[in-house]
Amino acid sequence: MGIILRCARCNGIILLNYYTLSDKTKICWLCGEKEKEQERQRMIQETLQKFPEGAYNVLYKFVEKYRGMSPIEELHKLINLLEVKYQIHISLYDFNDIEDILKRKIEEAERIQSLEEFEKDLLGKTEYIHKKIDALLKEDDDTKYFCTVCNNIIDKKNFEYTKTHFGKPLCVTHQGTRYQRLLFEALKQRGIECEFEAYDGFKHVDIAIPKVRLYIEIDGDYHSTDPMQLGKDLMRDEYSSKEGYITKHYTNKQIAENLPAIADALVEVIKNREKINSVIN
Repeated sequence: MGIILRCARCNGIILLNYYTLSDKTKICWLCGEKEKEQERQRMIQETLQKFPEGAYNVLYKFVEKYRGMSPIEELHKLINLLEVKYQIHISLYDFNDIEDILKRKIEEAERIQSLEEFEKDLLGKTEYIHKKIDALLKEDDDTKYFCTVCNNIIDKKNFEYTKTHFGKPLCVTHQGTRYQRLLFEALKQRGIECEFEAYDGFKHVDIAIPKVRLYIEIDGDYHSTDPMQLGKDLMRDEYSSKEGYITKHYTNKQIAENLPAIADALVEVIKNREKINSVIN
């Protein structure tokens, strides 16, 4: 029996691909990808710390304003501003990581502020919480808003925003990734009727174009490197094909680096398929 090679991180058996670290330690492909992502996060953190104060404040305020839902034209303006005024170049792919870091900082700051306000109220120094409760009690209790996907309750502001932008009420969890939203918006701007977070009775799909029976999935890298996830995706695609749907997969990086070209290509393919369908029918 041959030597069994085990990952130095998770102790799992290494079958084919693996990473060799600088100290000659071998780790499995999945642990290697995780380490690469962690290293990328560290580099992004270090880069962010080196930003001039003005550039950092601009980024912080932008993330605070949009919370991951910025219109693509506004995002391009931000990137141009940073490049022209501060000589800082950020790709869409890098911005997503920076945005995640800043969102966590903002959420932590808001959590601390909320706790401080709560403390002041307990000490009798403010009526903040009492006013908040009074305002909530005055609201119409009969009006409830629910996420289309998970049926969880969402607030009115979120309900109105998602109905306008996605055509259906969605909770924060089911508003997709930045890349999913970017491609969805790009297709809508090009006049394509598409559905965000579509459900086919078996699974949810990132973007669906029912007219031409096309599904679009935007995946992270692990969809290509994790055998278990890859197997699930193949089963999902097989189910879709039995229903007459073709599934096109893109990676986050592809969307970040080639969004306009991808959207234009999809539009051409969709219109060609519509013509073919009209002839057949």
